[in-house]
Amino acid sequence: MAEGGFFVPELFLNTVVHDTGVPGSQLRPLCTVIRVSGKDGYLPTLASATWAAIAEEAAPTESTPVVGQVNFSVEKSGGLVKVSRELLDDSAINLPAFLSQIFQEAAGQFEDVGIISGNNTTNYAGILSDGDVAFYTMANATSVVGADLIGTYYALNAQHRANATWVMKS
Repeated sequence: MAEGGFFVPELFLNTVVHDTGVPGSQLRPLCTVIRVSGKDGYLPTLASATWAAIAEEAAPTESTPVVGQVNFSVEKSGGLVKVSRELLDDSAINLPAFLSQIFQEAAGQFEDVGIISGNNTTNYAGILSDGDVAFYTMANATSVVGADLIGTYYALNAQHRANATWVMKS
């Protein structure tokens, strides 16, 4: 009792310290989200036509856009936490709202990983798993230099640059 600690009241704050880490769902707003009513299906695709100069009195070059399709399959994901009725009743914070928040963060992080590096079997195809992504080869496989950033920017067709988004690990 010489320290006097017994006369200091215990303090309980009705808040939770929660480190969100990297916030999830950064890429979903950049994506086209399509609501579907079935489990499987396809989206039609149409390749662009060719446009070229025509010499005087010469015949134009015929160009036929290629019609195709991209198949999709709806995948299921989720999380589960068991909470007792007692914990819900006795919690000093709004526990259902807090759990909803952390599940939304986890779902967003799951989506971001799938969008970037999905494996096309148990989750999304993923941007990096698509064989058509390599349109610029960097000078070094382990580091990025300024020339690589400029090269990547100009390797993208000009009509797509205004709406393009840089995505990389921090």
